[in-house]
Amino acid sequence: MSEAQFILTTRLGREIRDPSDVDLRLALEDVLAVSTSEAASTAFDEHPNAWVRLVQGTGEMLILEVYRNGSMLFEQWGDASYQRTISAPQRLDRVALEQALRLWRFLRAEDLEALRCEAWKPD
Repeated sequence: MSEAQFILTTRLGREIRDPSDVDLRLALEDVLAVSTSEAASTAFDEHPNAWVRLVQGTGEMLILEVYRNGSMLFEQWGDASYQRTISAPQRLDRVALEQALRLWRFLRAEDLEALRCEAWKPD
């Protein structure tokens, strides 16, 4: 078994392996802390989110996506090629920057118990 990989994908598609807290915060700020004029731009229509994914040594992949409207999606896949789902996607609404950062840190630490304790709803 290989070790887990934690990867951040920024709003504009840049991938950062093993991102620091600063990397995570900047990616979240880019999505969540936007002005009204920026949010109305077409750039956000094409790139409305950022996400982190944990690819475990077993091949399972967990993804947390954050969207500019403050929603967060939690996806659990049995493989890194999106072929086998472990469970249906779940959603949180009105996620603030600090809460999103905390959840991303849980995933980075592989603290799935803490992550699953959130009030997730079916998507």
